[in-house]
Amino acid sequence: MSEQNVNGTVAVENSRGGNGFLVLLRHGQTVWSESGQHTGRTDIPLTAVGEQQAADAGRRLREAFPEGFSQSCVFSSPLKRACQTAELAGFADHGVLDGIAEWDYGRAEGRTRQQVSEASGLNGMCGVTGRAR
Repeated sequence: MSEQNVNGTVAVENSRGGNGFLVLLRHGQTVWSESGQHTGRTDIPLTAVGEQQAADAGRRLREAFPEGFSQSCVFSSPLKRACQTAELAGFADHGVLDGIAEWDYGRAEGRTRQQVSEASGLNGMCGVTGRAR
């Protein structure tokens, strides 16, 4: 296998008779990711910083993959932040797949690590600090 690394974007070429890449792009910042809240399936949009992150990621992807991607091979989850990220990264015609939607955090949804650990009685155990990692 050979590896391509452009500005922190790493892609590995399959040496078995062709090129194939799986590129994963996480959505940009939201108000909940900034505050450390578990966001899961709550459908909230990107912040202005998240919008800029998505546009910057798109530029890095175009540098790393100048031939681009087939329109039928670009997907996002149905949530606003994922769709916005795809669109701002330059993939306006991306497909939407329910099966790649974010995790369902259940009762932890919208809470910080600190709040979850306090509610569970595990505050201070196992290095839980309340900060997003």
